[in-house]
Amino acid sequence: MKSNVIPALIVAVALIACAVFVRQAITTSAGSQFDAVLTRMEESTKKQTDGSDSRVTTVIKGFSRSVADGFKSGLNEAAANPDQQSRTQQELKIRDLLVVREVKFVASQQKAQERVIGILKNGSDVPLNNIQLSILYRNKDGTLLDLGSAYVRGLLRPGEESGFEATRSLGEYNEQDEVLAQRKASSVNISVVSFNKG
Repeated sequence: MKSNVIPALIVAVALIACAVFVRQAITTSAGSQFDAVLTRMEESTKKQTDGSDSRVTTVIKGFSRSVADGFKSGLNEAAANPDQQSRTQQELKIRDLLVVREVKFVASQQKAQERVIGILKNGSDVPLNNIQLSILYRNKDGTLLDLGSAYVRGLLRPGEESGFEATRSLGEYNEQDEVLAQRKASSVNISVVSFNKG
C-alpha cells in the first residue's frame, strides 16, 4: 500500500509547494482565502487521522487518500462496465490488424520540408474510416526529433490499402541547405492512434 501512496505524496508535496509560492506572491486577502481552503482540507482529513500529524502531513495524507479513492473508483467503474472493456479489446484487436508498410522518405516540393509516404492496409474484417496515424521522427542514433501525424480519410474496407503522406518542416526556406539537411530524420516509427468503424 505504501508504494501506491509515495507517488501521490510527491504530487501532493509539489502542489502544496506551488500553493505556498503562490500564496507568498499574491495579496494578503487572497492569501487568507488560500489559508481558509487549507484549513477546510485539514479539518476534513483530521477526521480520518488521530490528530498527531502536522498540518501539512495531515493534508498530504488526505490528498493521497483522495487520489487512491479516485483510482479505486475508476477501476471499479471499469470492472462494472464489461461492454466498454469488450469494445476496447475489440479496438485493440483491430488496431493490431492495421499494417503500415513501404514507409519511406521522398523528395518534397519545398526544400525546407521532408516528406514521408507509406501504405496502410486494413487486415481486419471491419470497414474503417478517419484513421489517424502518429509519426515519430528519429535521428540516426534513434533519438526522437519530432512528432507528426497523418490521416487516411474515407472508407477503408477489409483487405484494402490506402496511401498516406506527412510533411515535416525543417526550418526556414532561406536557411542554408547544409543546415536543413542536418535536421532531417533518419527513420520514422508510425502507429495507428485512432479510427472509426464503418
